[in-house]
This record gives sequence, structure tokens and C-alpha cells, in this order.
Amino acid sequence: MSTWFKLLPLDLGEITDYLEPDNEVSPNENLVGEMDDDQKKLYTKWTSLKAEAIHCRADVITKRGDPLEQAKAQALELQTKTDLIKELFWISIRDGFQLWGKDAIGVRKGFIIVWYESSGHPPFGELFRGLIT
Repeated sequence: MSTWFKLLPLDLGEITDYLEPDNEVSPNENLVGEMDDDQKKLYTKWTSLKAEAIHCRADVITKRGDPLEQAKAQALELQTKTDLIKELFWISIRDGFQLWGKDAIGVRKGFIIVWYESSGHPPFGELFRGLIT
């Protein structure tokens, strides 16, 4: 098991200042509840990793040679970790609020969880992602 994964619970435990979503609740959205502290920590970790990954990808543009390869590897690492935390966050939200049957959910200012009717159904492949390959 990697060191990062072993240290993840400690890293999450140290988060005390939460990054709050910016978007307000829209009239067409259904209020579900408010994130608990563990969900706020996952959201904060995801948001901060996402910003770090974006910065790292932008940094790749300015590199050449070995520094380019190192920057590309770091960008891939950060994006992969960001994706994992994102998935853990959404699993936590869907489990915690029994939202597995809702295809459109979101987080809003005040750490509010919402669901809403989407404009369409998820693509067929999304329904079976990971089951076929």
C-alpha cells in the first residue's frame, strides 16, 4: 500500500478550515441536507487537490527535457489522486443521503446537498463504467 494512501486518513483528520462551495441553491433544486464534517473534509481535500492539479498541468507547458517528464508525471499523479478523492466524496454523499437513484446531485453554498432533474440520462457507457472492461 502506498504511503500517500496510508497517510490519507491523517491528512483528512488535520483539515479544520473547510473550503465551501460557491454556488447558491437554484429554485429547481431539491434540498437534501448538509454535509457532515467528514464530507466537508473530503470536499476540501478534493477542491485543494484539483487546484493543485490545474496549476501543475499549467506548469507542464513551460518545461522541456527531463523537467518536462517530471512535470508530466507529477501532473498525472495529482490528477489521479484528485479523481480518487472526488469519487470517495461522491460515494460518501450518495451513501449518506441515499441518493444512488438520482443522476444529478450537487453541493451548494453552506455545504448543502441538492438533487435536481437532469436534462437527460447519463450515457449508456456511464451506467456500466468499470463493469465491462
